[in-house]
Formats: sequence, structure tokens, C-alpha cells
Amino acid sequence: MNEDVDLAIARQRALATAHLRNWREVPAVLLDRHLEVLASNPLARALSASFERGVNLARFTFLEPTVERSGASFTAAATQIAGMLNDSLALHESDSEFREIVGELSAKSHTFSEVWAKDSIGAQVTGTVSFTNTRVGTLSLGYSLVRIPEDTDDYLLVFCTTDDAAQSQLDSLIALIAHDPPSCSEG
Repeated sequence: MNEDVDLAIARQRALATAHLRNWREVPAVLLDRHLEVLASNPLARALSASFERGVNLARFTFLEPTVERSGASFTAAATQIAGMLNDSLALHESDSEFREIVGELSAKSHTFSEVWAKDSIGAQVTGTVSFTNTRVGTLSLGYSLVRIPEDTDDYLLVFCTTDDAAQSQLDSLIALIAHDPPSCSEG
């Protein structure tokens, strides 16, 4: 039975990864329940190095030395990431990977400890986020967090523009990455 479940999960992930490959104008990321990036498309990777395959989004947010940890944008992102981890933990039994991630972040990040200690942290299924230092400057996008059906415990994080200025910037980024060599982070 376990092999059947694993096979079903593998099929679902392959299908989601194929969708990501085909979405050339929509930044999107596939995450597992521990917030590890399973796949992403080139446009998402152009927004942030946190969307590279194999990166744990929680560890990147709170521990990556290159992340700017000041301002309202970081506070909102940190709260969202901690909320996603908390919601996922609430849906599943704690396992060794959850304990390892939460323990490491608690020990190494004061910011994580403060956010994690809040009584009402939870992920927002929609919102906005600003990506700084993209090839087209700071880019503010809306997002939707969607749980993949068929109980795979994976999440799809999809971004969209919220105004004409952001659309213009995203179009410029699309044009820039169209000339980049292919990447292997699509799954």
C-alpha cells in the first residue's frame, strides 16, 4: 500500500512540475510539507534564489546570510513562512524533519523564535510580497498558496501582478530570462 501512495505522489508531483514548465509568464513554485522546493519555473527563480530546487524556504528566509531582514516586507514574509510551516505541522504529525527544521530555526534565528511564539500564526492563502534585487528592481506581486489535491501534502505557490507597473516589470523580467541558458531546477 505504501508503494501505491508513493507512486501516486510521484505522479502528482510530475504533473505539477509539467505545469510549472509550461507557465512561462506566471512565476510558480511547488513545495512539500516541510517547505522544500520540489520544482520551480525560471520566472520564479528569477525572483529569488529561495526558489531553487532543494532549497528549504523556511531555512532560506531565516538563516540565509544574504537575506535583508529589515522592513515591513521581510516581516510579512517571515510571518507567512512561519505560518506555512505551522499550518503544515498542524495538518501532519510531527516527524524528525519538522523537529529538525523548527529546532534549528529556533536555535539560530531570534526572528523565527519571536514569530513562532505568537499564538495566532497561520499562513495566508493570498497576499502580496516584494522581491528586492531582481534584475528589474524591486517587484511587488500578489500570491496564492494552493494545496495540491489528492492529498500529496504539497503546495503550489503562484504569483501574479497586481497593477500595470508590476506587469511591466514582470514583462521585462520575462524578456530578460528568455535569453538565459536553460536550468535544471524544474524537477
